[in-house]
Amino acid sequence: MTPELSGAFPGKLEPGPSGGWRVVIPVRAEHVSVEKRTVVYEEVDIRRELVEDTASISQPVGHEELEVRGTGDVVTERLPAERWTSSGK
Repeated sequence: MTPELSGAFPGKLEPGPSGGWRVVIPVRAEHVSVEKRTVVYEEVDIRRELVEDTASISQPVGHEELEVRGTGDVVTERLPAERWTSSGK
């Protein structure tokens, strides 16, 4: 006697080795494949513009002077001014 299976049954029905029946059912797995790729989302336009602007500012200008006093045996040497300007560096 063979058991009856409906037509939607995905497996096989086989006679077992020691009598009875053996049902073979396929087991399926799903594998997900994920891929990342770069796409253009939007574009940005970068440009440089030269702008000139003139402004008048009135501020008091400070002025400082150095006063050196020597007492005792002080030796001073005066250096040429070009050593201390930006063009002499």
